Amino acid sequence: MQQASFNEQYARPKVSIVMPVYNNFELTKHCIDSINNAKLKTNYEIIIADDCSTDETQNIEKYYSNVKLIRPDKNLGFLLNVKNAIQHAKGEYIFLMNNDMIVKPRFLDYLYNTISRNKNIGIVGAMMLNKNGTIQEAGGTVFVDGSAAWNYNKYKKINTTKTFNVDYCSGCGIMFSKKDWDELGGFDERFAPAYYEDTDFCFQIKYNLGKQVVCQPKAQIYHFHGKTYNEDLYKLCNTNRAKFIEKWGNKLYKTQETFKNEQQKQLFNYGEFIKNIFSIQNCNIHKVVTILGVKLKIKSKKLTARKKIENEILIARHHYGNTEKLNIKLDYLDLMIKKNLSKQNNTILYIDWHIFEPDTNAGDRASYSYFKALLNSGYNIIYLPYTIEKNTKPKYFDLIKDYGVEILTSSDGRLNQDYIKSWLQKNGKFINYVFINRPNSYEKYEEYINKYLGHTKKIYQGHDIHHLRLLRMAEVEQGKTNNYKIESIKKTELDIWQKMDMILYFSDKEIDIVKSYYPDANALAVPLFLYSEIEKINYNPRERKDLLFVGGFNHTPNVDAMKWFIKDIFPTVLKTEPNIKLHIVGPNCPKDIIDLKNENIILHGYVSDDVLLNTYSQTKIVISPLRYGAGVKGKIIEAIKNQIPVITTDIGAEGINSDLLTIANSEESFAKAILDLYNADERLTQISKESYYYIKENFSEKFINKLMKFIDNF
Repeated sequence: MQQASFNEQYARPKVSIVMPVYNNFELTKHCIDSINNAKLKTNYEIIIADDCSTDETQNIEKYYSNVKLIRPDKNLGFLLNVKNAIQHAKGEYIFLMNNDMIVKPRFLDYLYNTISRNKNIGIVGAMMLNKNGTIQEAGGTVFVDGSAAWNYNKYKKINTTKTFNVDYCSGCGIMFSKKDWDELGGFDERFAPAYYEDTDFCFQIKYNLGKQVVCQPKAQIYHFHGKTYNEDLYKLCNTNRAKFIEKWGNKLYKTQETFKNEQQKQLFNYGEFIKNIFSIQNCNIHKVVTILGVKLKIKSKKLTARKKIENEILIARHHYGNTEKLNIKLDYLDLMIKKNLSKQNNTILYIDWHIFEPDTNAGDRASYSYFKALLNSGYNIIYLPYTIEKNTKPKYFDLIKDYGVEILTSSDGRLNQDYIKSWLQKNGKFINYVFINRPNSYEKYEEYINKYLGHTKKIYQGHDIHHLRLLRMAEVEQGKTNNYKIESIKKTELDIWQKMDMILYFSDKEIDIVKSYYPDANALAVPLFLYSEIEKINYNPRERKDLLFVGGFNHTPNVDAMKWFIKDIFPTVLKTEPNIKLHIVGPNCPKDIIDLKNENIILHGYVSDDVLLNTYSQTKIVISPLRYGAGVKGKIIEAIKNQIPVITTDIGAEGINSDLLTIANSEESFAKAILDLYNADERLTQISKESYYYIKENFSEKFINKLMKFIDNF
């Protein structure tokens, strides 16, 4: 008997996979093997909730070193067995799944990324597949009589990669936070031994915690339905459906209210309403919506008709009988009526220069933090990039799509200008705000913005003043910079400032520059990053060492900073402290810097966020020896957020009104600052403590609500 190998992935799980079982050892073993071979990046543990099996299941820990067996003294039944097992989970999130399943690669990563990145999501469900690859289950709608059906595109091939909202997801494959589970008390025991406990839990998440229930179609699992529970399904379902209606009747539409108007029973057509909503979601209606093959007609075209539409669906269902007989050929039905009608006047066209890569540069990290904050505050976003680079990794598309956000590309995934123009022409009236990041993005889409989005509020987020950065670069490089390029970008930026409803930069200095040209401009200094969670960090200088520089090397100020530091500053430091090492983190390091590495200079290249956090946790001082640039520097804010003392220049400190930074602008003063601070434990500790409060006060995600209220009121 050979045990599966053990590694760190299982020792510190982010997710606890909880699998309730009773016998069927081989089935369980095949399921576990598929999980362990799924090429997962998310740390996980597997908990087998064994409800007193009599077969080899009771010895399953002998076969796997990443499996924990939880076995009660007596048979508990499905619901109580699950509750008992989850008490032993170490993970921040729980993935509850059956054992009659074979998972597809990275299923857990897609689920974890979706729920951990969006605090508004309370449950994310996987897409269950039949043996032939068609959809078996992908969430659904709960009707007024408590029946749960309308599974998304059941028995059809998968045709979406975006998350979408649902009323419930089956408990055979759902992820939720351990914190939410504990707060709600887990499954309601009135539904023991099984059935409707998962639907009820989804309703608790939605109505008691105010969070969303979504399906993640990229998390795919083959489900060999009906092999895990053999109780009398029909009897249990009807018994527990009555309990569900009794508990949630006030949240379900009352059947009698839907029949007040006999004319409402007539066949109806969603008409322009559906076309408009589907256009916003970039969906494809393959056929005219039909019920039992008959065209439907409706007079209302109002976007506020969510309840009316759901009621009319219910009427049609009751009029024609069971859901098996009712056939509405409508893709994305639940996405349409649940997501788009949930809020009004909150749709944003978010324009940036590419598919952002927040783990490679500070500009994209800033864009992504605002993108997430807007979504977490309930805004709908359509994403339009200036360009899509050929080498863009799929994971960066996922950062957008995992939120259910549409990237405005044609069906082949390209930025087709005719398609974008046509889309905006049809749907521009449904956009309320346009967020424009960086000047080149505005230049490309200016004509469309003026023509189709004139009614919207246009917000420009400049990141830094580009022509100012180029001017400073020219001063350092002495004539190597193209003056025509500087003037061209300056002209573009001034033109944008004049035309925008609101101008956002990350420092007061940049706002002052805007005001010097246009005194009446609506311009506001905003935080560079918006953090949803800010935690205190235990900084002990005696347990830390070395210097750290973080920055992407496609950004020329970072290249210059490292050349200057390594050649003109670091040698002086090493004369006094020969054991200090410089750690350089960031992608695309050029050859002339690589050639400078030695035993005191360690090049890490690109690292994941987790690795970067680990590097921060061991670092004593962060350096940022920038000689040119403009705006607030992301690397400085990130260092302060990680509560590490920073030594930088006036350029690096620009826009940061804090005494936390040590400023040095010459070779001699920079080296002296490092040597003076490196062993000053008391001062290092004090800076670290003050850093936490500085970030908490100035960089909270809550700022986004104040910003949008300010924009709405001007």
